[in-house]
Amino acid sequence: MMRRGSISRFVTLVLLALMPAVVGVVVCEGLVRNHPNTYRYKHEWMLAHAGDVKTLVLGASQNYAGICPEMLDSAFNLANVSQHYEHDWALLKQYGDRLKSLKTIIISIDDCMPFEGPMEEQADEFRVTSYQLYMNYHKHSSLSKYGAEIFHYDIFRRKLDRVFAHNLSVDCDSLGQSQSFFTPKKFNLRQMHKSASLTLKNHACRDRSHILGNVHYLCEIARWCKTHDVRLVLTTPPLWEGYVAILDPWQQHMTIAIAQQLSRIFGLEYYNHMTDTRFQGTDFHDASHLSKQGAQKFTAILKTEIHSTQ
Repeated sequence: MMRRGSISRFVTLVLLALMPAVVGVVVCEGLVRNHPNTYRYKHEWMLAHAGDVKTLVLGASQNYAGICPEMLDSAFNLANVSQHYEHDWALLKQYGDRLKSLKTIIISIDDCMPFEGPMEEQADEFRVTSYQLYMNYHKHSSLSKYGAEIFHYDIFRRKLDRVFAHNLSVDCDSLGQSQSFFTPKKFNLRQMHKSASLTLKNHACRDRSHILGNVHYLCEIARWCKTHDVRLVLTTPPLWEGYVAILDPWQQHMTIAIAQQLSRIFGLEYYNHMTDTRFQGTDFHDASHLSKQGAQKFTAILKTEIHSTQ
């Protein structure tokens, strides 16, 4: 039987053996957290400049890619990839008191986000950690799996590779629009059909009960806007015609119906561009996102629509 002193020495030796690994993990976690990223950039930008923002863009990747803030009145694009309405609402509450000049909020009612379950249940749940660590949305405990980058190891390793390669992880331009959605040099029909099939699979509504939760956050945003005398503009961004052709008719109908109902209840403006025939070919980066060229066209159209109803 091992004596108490022997057990103590054994535990000490084990701890000493593990110490380099623990220190390594802590150092790497620190390196990843302190490396510039889109979430931290947007949070720090809003803390510094929210008071000057007159037009705020919220939403997921379709707005992140498709709305050019430099073309709008003192605008910032606070949208992000897979950003849920829950996060739009959380961010609006967080920066709301700073938005002293805010006149207009633009948010998308697209073919995907009204039907999504909580981010924690999605394949890209690692994004929850980014809101937790870099955007001050502390929904979960610091001891949860969303409390550190290392708990999502594959993503953590990729981020660490970027740190060591000195590659910036800030995906947006200075006013928050994504820089990852390019204008193709030539329209590739085969590639677009492939993109449409993949998008159909990824955006499919898997549980209709999630709609109520998402609409709840949209209603909260609408009430906040009404209370603060801020104009809320709903948009359904353009989709490539080949994708619309295979989109579930029920889901297409519900996308528009949700926006129209919110518009009626709260007296909001709604602009539906899902099947807008002015967008073709190289206006799309893929089946559901506009290219840089398409984004400029869409923003110009949206700006005209907004100004025409002022």
